[in-house]
Amino acid sequence: PLLEQTGKSMVAGTPAEADGGTFLKSLIDRIKAINDYWYESTLTTFSKGKPIRESGKFYFKAPELVRFEAISAGHRSGSIVVKQKNGKIKAKTGGLIGGLTLSLSPQSKLLRTSNGFNIIESDLVTLLEALRSELGTNYKCLATASPFLYPGLSKVYVLEFLRPGDSVAQRIALDPERMLPVAWSIFSDGKLFSVVQVSNLAINANIADDLFVLGGQAKGEKA
Repeated sequence: PLLEQTGKSMVAGTPAEADGGTFLKSLIDRIKAINDYWYESTLTTFSKGKPIRESGKFYFKAPELVRFEAISAGHRSGSIVVKQKNGKIKAKTGGLIGGLTLSLSPQSKLLRTSNGFNIIESDLVTLLEALRSELGTNYKCLATASPFLYPGLSKVYVLEFLRPGDSVAQRIALDPERMLPVAWSIFSDGKLFSVVQVSNLAINANIADDLFVLGGQAKGEKA
């Protein structure tokens, strides 16, 4: 059912409809208070009507350390990308040329997932702040005031970002206990473009700093 969603709002015009601006601010503030987190993700992107599936593990540690491990992603399976404490981005290749360690620019095409997002800029706060910056111009935001029945999930809170005309641009489902994302859908021309499913999300897990280093120590590196 998660892959059968449409761009028609689940929230607009229903008794559950509530203004999402305050909800979004509270969500961002809550996530900013988390020191670190990791989760397993499954991304499904539709290209020419066919699904492309990628799975991996995403790690984040404040203020800006990122690590992503591609578990199943075609020729990129087994690859690892990190943003280190010194700001440098390193990648370890998988597949047939596995084991090579590379330095990447922040805008390298190698950092793009199948739905076009830069994995280094895909921590929850960065993604949510980007949506928040477009409220009142490109989007309006609605939220459910209480848990809502969501196809394929059970009851969750729903946060929607609507374009003019009330077609959904993005829809986020949040678990009712921790109020953190469990599914994030993006729509194009009223049709589902991609959906990320989040599982086994662990917060304040005391992730070690050395998990965000590739190719030896982070000091004195050569590109």
